[in-house]
Amino acid sequence: MAGKIIADQIEHSTAGSLDTQYVVNGSAKAWMQFDGHSNTVNESFATSSLTDNATGRWNANLSNAFTSDNFAHNVSSVASSYNTSIDAGYVGASIASLRVRNDATTYVDADGCVLVCQGDLA
Repeated sequence: MAGKIIADQIEHSTAGSLDTQYVVNGSAKAWMQFDGHSNTVNESFATSSLTDNATGRWNANLSNAFTSDNFAHNVSSVASSYNTSIDAGYVGASIASLRVRNDATTYVDADGCVLVCQGDLA
């Protein structure tokens, strides 16, 4: 089998070994960091594109579907002049969303938007 490694443990030269289930179950399966003002994706993993739904609302389209829409979905953003209220909004097996509001609960575009998804892939 070319290109495939099968192991029950991963061993580090100085730190001992780690059961591979910790790596498989605890790793982010998809993530994206983007600028909400320009809708520019700066870095990403296992995402195919970013959809700008309206001011302060985006969807990250995931390259690989999760087994259901019950995966862990964490979001954050950076705002220099106001506090933000962040919520994950809609989540589907292949979509993760982020919504940002200011102190007045108005949707706003923000810098440094981040989505991180963890769970079982289909």
